[in-house]
Amino acid sequence: KHVYERKFFRETVVGMEIQMIFNFLDLEVYENRMVDLAPKKNPIFMPKNNYLTSLEKFVDLESISCNKESADCVTLVVEEREIHVNSFLLTNNSPVFKAMLSSNSFKEGQSKRIELPGKNFNQIIYLLQHLYSSKHIGNIHRVRDLSLLCREYQIDWLTEKIKTFIIEEGSKNTADEILQYLTLSEEANFGLPLYETLVNQLHDSFQTIQVCPNFMSFVLCKS
Repeated sequence: KHVYERKFFRETVVGMEIQMIFNFLDLEVYENRMVDLAPKKNPIFMPKNNYLTSLEKFVDLESISCNKESADCVTLVVEEREIHVNSFLLTNNSPVFKAMLSSNSFKEGQSKRIELPGKNFNQIIYLLQHLYSSKHIGNIHRVRDLSLLCREYQIDWLTEKIKTFIIEEGSKNTADEILQYLTLSEEANFGLPLYETLVNQLHDSFQTIQVCPNFMSFVLCKS
């Protein structure tokens, strides 16, 4: 994969310039030097605590909740809090949840109770809202965790919707914002076609790109 990506980079003007940074990093590693990869400026990505606080404005637990006494109700336990949701919402969108709930060999299928350790309560509700009704994807700060949850639970149709959103946003964003989407593309394993599209949207010179706050984050995710 990476060999093909580097070949693609070399076939574009910006790609040739970005390739210089990879050659530099390869040389530094070969010569066993210490490279300072710390970003020189604060990244545009919103700090985690601020992001989670702002997400509260977009979540609505009541909109996706069902009667917990209903035969079709499933209880999700996130951060020791319960979310009561219709099982069809989960099984119709995610093969992962479908496997859990459709088999008696899984404890979740027997108890209709699924614990999601390590997940954030508001992020799970935000995901469920997208499954429940058609919602605007939002922005880079909200789309990152949504993308990673879609990958984990194999929600392919929403992943495709996110990729379309990224392409549309990338065409009107700055170089630094495109670098954020490139980093997300790597993290969420969105594939080479989206990656190539985003690279082609970088029209700035390498001198401009390399001073972007998110440039080193992108380089680190590629290394």
